[in-house]
Amino acid sequence: MMEFEGTDTMTPLNISQFDFAVALGVSVPTVQRAFRELKKYRAIETSYGKVAVRDLDRLKDFVLSFSG
Repeated sequence: MMEFEGTDTMTPLNISQFDFAVALGVSVPTVQRAFRELKKYRAIETSYGKVAVRDLDRLKDFVLSFSG
């Protein structure tokens, strides 16, 4: 589902948690829990309306751990 090649990790993605949830077809609380875990895992940083990938390799590992 996710493509990582060509991802610019220095530029935050301007998206609200609501819009992120709608795009993925999940609830906002699900996005909030996932972001909380990803922040603990030090893969992303968030600020109001923005998501920035802090460590692309950690993000890949996190996503792959759920992909099987």
